[in-house]
Amino acid sequence: TKDPEFAKAAYLSNKNSADKLGRDIFSKDPDAISREIQKIAEPLGPRPQGGYLMSGFGLALLENGVGNNGVAIASNFGRTIMHAHPDLMNFDLLAFGKWLAPDHGYPEFATNIPSNRDWTGSTVSHNLVFVNEKPQKEIWGGHTRLFKQLKGFGVFEIDGQKAYPETKTYQRTMFLVDAESGENNSYVIDIFKVDGGKDHLYSFHGPPGEISTSGLNLTVQKSGTYAGENIEKGIAANGFPQGYSFFYNVKKDLSPASGFMVDWKTETGYRGTKADDNIHLRMHALSQANDVALADGDPPQNKAGNPKKLGYVLMHRKGEDLNSTFISVFEPYRQNPFIKSVKRIDNGDESQIALQIEHTNGTIDQILYNPDAGKLMKLPANVKMSGNIGLLRTKNNKLSKAILINGTALNSGDLNLKSGGQIKGQIVKMNKNPSGSGWVLVDQILPENGSLTGEQLIIFNNAETNAIYTIKSVKREGKYTRIDCGPITFAMGLKSNPSADPKDPYSNYIYEFEEGAAFSIPTHIEWSSKK
Repeated sequence: TKDPEFAKAAYLSNKNSADKLGRDIFSKDPDAISREIQKIAEPLGPRPQGGYLMSGFGLALLENGVGNNGVAIASNFGRTIMHAHPDLMNFDLLAFGKWLAPDHGYPEFATNIPSNRDWTGSTVSHNLVFVNEKPQKEIWGGHTRLFKQLKGFGVFEIDGQKAYPETKTYQRTMFLVDAESGENNSYVIDIFKVDGGKDHLYSFHGPPGEISTSGLNLTVQKSGTYAGENIEKGIAANGFPQGYSFFYNVKKDLSPASGFMVDWKTETGYRGTKADDNIHLRMHALSQANDVALADGDPPQNKAGNPKKLGYVLMHRKGEDLNSTFISVFEPYRQNPFIKSVKRIDNGDESQIALQIEHTNGTIDQILYNPDAGKLMKLPANVKMSGNIGLLRTKNNKLSKAILINGTALNSGDLNLKSGGQIKGQIVKMNKNPSGSGWVLVDQILPENGSLTGEQLIIFNNAETNAIYTIKSVKREGKYTRIDCGPITFAMGLKSNPSADPKDPYSNYIYEFEEGAAFSIPTHIEWSSKK
């Protein structure tokens, strides 16, 4: 293709090497392409640290740390239609070089058998909320509402409502926070909001290994599966929800507390885990459910590296016109936990969420989530925020760090952090040429100092695909600002019944958005006592 971006991707995927890439045994010079790739990609150096958003493909990735000392989460929100699984917004968690919330991967057999149709190839086997006892609708993808990766702190929010059209809201917001403990520790926060329907099942599985719990009163189900005591493992759904017969070794708490903990100890041998590694994943659940179950489920057994079974936690809510907010904190750790306690400090009405996370070393984090940035958020100790996302970190009883995203003010004690807030406006003009660069003119005067380079331009659309683009450059053009998003196109296809307009050479194209669409650009401000 001669596309330099592909050359860079191939080089990085080949462990920063062009060796044997593109070798053509029928060419007079078999390694010509390899040398060309090396010339393009070698100056890049190693892949930059930190997560990124692949908005066209549908992947949100947050990272803290490097290699086996790093922690990352990756959420898929791309195509679930046409040879794909209905797993929109599923997430994987990786830490200490291990896959601690592993996807099943490709099914044992790609045929219409229960283990594929009802289990591996269905929603309930993934880390998702299963609504109304049926899989997600297969769609072209979700829509990114927020993505921000900072050093030691990242957050994204994905709207997947089209996967369950009967709901008003089906949305996942995830955080990755560096504990700054000196032990390469980070924790994950998952806020999954579902509004609508009458049955919500939050399903999550950790790594293979021994599971312990705290705060649950579990009773062993004597026989059968999650589908029922008289229903055998692995049979096709018939009078019960798809996938329920694949959960076995069931234990239930029929009156669970709103807060409990589940700990997975990674088994020796799993993807190279050694006996003295002592790698764990701990889940702090902060959600009120009608019942909670622990159960085992088997991933495909004919795929290299897959364990024999995985341990699931199933948080279940039911009722008419349900409105659920599932809140969980995931703590991957080695040897000893680094989180002492997790609790909510908001008023509990779910419109605004605030968590207090106390570390074993005495550090205290307050994580603030406010979907309506225009609504003031008030917390104990005179903490206030006008914005979407906030972090307040206290060490030795003194504020040491603060972050405000998409907001105008964050106040705590003597701290008075102020910002201009989220940038909003309209698209005035776009480049419709499918072979040209992706640029737009917007009705806002934006800074040309490079502060927006690398940020996300979020354009609101009614299309099936995402309209989010990484900003490459910003330039003033009269009363407008030109935003360049690099060598991309906004065209997504051709109209089914084209009728050429001689005045518009691009009239037969379908675009991911139209001129006049609203846009936003996330902003942030940070404060540190070290500065």
